[in-house]
Amino acid sequence: MSADVAPPIRRSPIVPLSRADAFDLFVRRIADGWPLATRSVGRPGGCGA
Repeated sequence: MSADVAPPIRRSPIVPLSRADAFDLFVRRIADGWPLATRSVGRPGGCGA
């Protein structure tokens, strides 16, 4: 049996930051888009890493 396979979706956003600054921003703000209150395996009142 074979299945049709779609090619992977590849995105390359362009941001007005250096790689180091973009990575730093990503690491510092990663928890902004993650709902810790409803999607966490930690204890209540836990914090982002």
